[in-house]
Order: sequence, then structure tokens, then C-alpha cells
Amino acid sequence: MSENTLYIKNLFSSLYKHCAVQPPFCNDELSESEQSFINTLELLANNSLSDETLYEKGQLLIENIIANYPMLVPALNRDILWLLGGNCMHYLGDDELSDYQRIDELLHEADSNNTPLSFQEAKAKVLKLH
Repeated sequence: MSENTLYIKNLFSSLYKHCAVQPPFCNDELSESEQSFINTLELLANNSLSDETLYEKGQLLIENIIANYPMLVPALNRDILWLLGGNCMHYLGDDELSDYQRIDELLHEADSNNTPLSFQEAKAKVLKLH
């Protein structure tokens, strides 16, 4: 499992923990669509999918959040939008896209030089978090 895949799964785990205690998902009775949503999120959070399925289901779930659960959007870590790619990247602003492109450039450079560098470390350098 790649480091990015593990990070994505951790982001889904955090999102699941947040959603599980928020209405409507904490209610005793859920609609069919709400139950399907929380089940899919739980599946993504429990690390039980192949990488390809994770990306496919993850992208669909993010699109579902944005279309149907706007109250959950603030709980989305922006990294997940970039890392999942596809249509999820449309929800990032131009400045964010530029930052993520610089992160990818740093990661590529580190990989070319056989220097270990995680996504989070590259992000910290680009955003000057240290």
C-alpha cells in the first residue's frame, strides 16, 4: 500500500468519526441514501478496499458530500480532494492547485534523488509550516 493510499484511508477514517456523530447519521433511523452514504464511508474508513476501488468509491463519495451534505464540506481535509484526483480536484481553488502542484514537484524531485519525503513533509515545506 502506498503512503498516499494510507493517508487517504486515514482521512476517510477521520471523516467517518466526524460524520457518525452528526445528524442525520447519528439518528436511530436513516433514509436509504443516508444509510448507503454512511456504509460507504465506513467501508472507506476501515481500510478494506483495493487502491483502485478506494479511489473510485472515494471520488463518488466526495461528490456526494458536496452535492447532498454541504454541512460536511468543512470537515473535508483539502488534501483528499487532490489525492483522489478526478472530479474532486474541481473543488480546489487556483491557489490550492498551485500549492499541490508544488508539493507533487517536491515529491517527484525527492523520488528522483532517492530521498525519502512524505506527502505531509512536502506539504509542510511548500506551506512553510516549519
